[in-house]
Amino acid sequence: MSVLKNTAFQIGVAAIGGLLFGLIVGEWATNLQFLGDIFIRLIQMAIVPLVMASVIFATGSMNGAGTGQVAFRTFKWILGFSAVSALVAWVLSVVIRPGKGLDFTPTADAAAGAA
Repeated sequence: MSVLKNTAFQIGVAAIGGLLFGLIVGEWATNLQFLGDIFIRLIQMAIVPLVMASVIFATGSMNGAGTGQVAFRTFKWILGFSAVSALVAWVLSVVIRPGKGLDFTPTADAAAGAA
């Protein structure tokens, strides 16, 4: 296999090329930020179908003997992670107290009264 066909090598060359391009053109490179944003959004859109396809393929390739056990273990893990995430969220809300000090009483808009 040629070094030029190696994906890691291509990614490294592209990263170095992007860095050099940014250094050469300077602030003008921010005009191309939308391309990077599009690329990141496309990667994010591809994650869910890839994970779902992997789960479907793995489930479909299982034989009938251990399917019930795997489903039960998966259900236990989901419940466990849900409980832990709820507990962490509750603890963080008690410690950080988001919204503390905010005043939620409605106030009259002075501009609305002047019209």
